[in-house]
Amino acid sequence: MLKQFSVLAFFTLSLALVSCEEEPLPIITDAGVAPLIDTTYVNPSPAAKQNKVVLFEDFSGVRCPTCPNGHQALEGLLTNFPGRVAAVTIHAGQKEFVQAAPFKDAGQQDLNTAWGTAIFTIINKPNGIPYGIVDRVQGTNITSQWESLATQRMGMSTDANAEVKVISYDDATRELRYEVKFEITSDLNEALFFSTVITESEIVGKQEYTQGEYEDYDHNHILRDMPQFSENLNPNNDPATTTGRVFIKQYSYTLPELWVVEHCHIVAYIHKAVDVLQAAEVKIK
Repeated sequence: MLKQFSVLAFFTLSLALVSCEEEPLPIITDAGVAPLIDTTYVNPSPAAKQNKVVLFEDFSGVRCPTCPNGHQALEGLLTNFPGRVAAVTIHAGQKEFVQAAPFKDAGQQDLNTAWGTAIFTIINKPNGIPYGIVDRVQGTNITSQWESLATQRMGMSTDANAEVKVISYDDATRELRYEVKFEITSDLNEALFFSTVITESEIVGKQEYTQGEYEDYDHNHILRDMPQFSENLNPNNDPATTTGRVFIKQYSYTLPELWVVEHCHIVAYIHKAVDVLQAAEVKIK
């Protein structure tokens, strides 16, 4: 399906890129929501490699008494390595883990989404929760090992840079416009993918714990939706992902009324079929 472009936005972006080796070209993709802007070019002065930011996914559940240990381990990572961890906590659904079944009490939100099951098509489904996995390649149920797994990945060189930014947010319509930008920093010459996640924190609800049941527990970094899930960045390696190749995409998304926008973030990451090359995160408001 042909992607729609904003003529004014395209013209403005073209002016900004006149010094590049190529004119911006639309990329046609088959999956997902059509971007407002979808362009690529070669940076004549390739950017330096960013420090590695890891994607850390914590599979959890409100009826899992040991899952708060995972929450604490994840918060420890964020505290000890500011700016180096993009955190996503995933409630995969009671069909996957009975401990993820929601409480039925009035006022309790169901934090489950189908995205956890979708992610299990990429990684092996863990044998239980809590389960933490870094960059989709190293995971364990032992929360005390999470920091070690994350720091190993942080020491890696980045083959791609990632940026995500909020262009605008309308309080009246709750429409969010955001941009993702990826720049290749090593000659990869292979097809790549990208994904985006909207998370919400400070969702107050019940949580089972080893000492009992918390009534007013803060659930943080909860995966709410994935506007883009494993979308092709350059199908069939066209254009080739060589050093300096830049991809820019802009999207529109309307946040549901239930979500508190001040507590929401966007996470974007560029990845191969499985492993994540680089992640980025920004607060929506």
